[in-house]
Amino acid sequence: MVTGLAGAAHAKSGGVGWQGVYTYTVPTGWPNGFFTYDCPAGLVARSGAFFPNPTFQARGINLGVNGPRIDGGNYNAWGLEYNIPGGAPAGQTILFDVYCTKGPV
Repeated sequence: MVTGLAGAAHAKSGGVGWQGVYTYTVPTGWPNGFFTYDCPAGLVARSGAFFPNPTFQARGINLGVNGPRIDGGNYNAWGLEYNIPGGAPAGQTILFDVYCTKGPV
């Protein structure tokens, strides 16, 4: 719970702000992956969120990238690279979301 943020407003899912949680099911045995979450046209990726399910949390995930896709030069997508020691057990999921606003960067 976040406290002490006077005037904070909750972003509407699917609108400007947090775009809505996407559930990704990791293929069994995969040792790593890269996930990109795009902002709507004309918006800039400001922040990203991820939440591995409890089994992943106990096992551990290493992050290689967690930030705007600066490799594309347009900053309108958030990227997350993850590495799973020993590969993904069956049925594992990661929740993703991205926070988008108007530019400039």
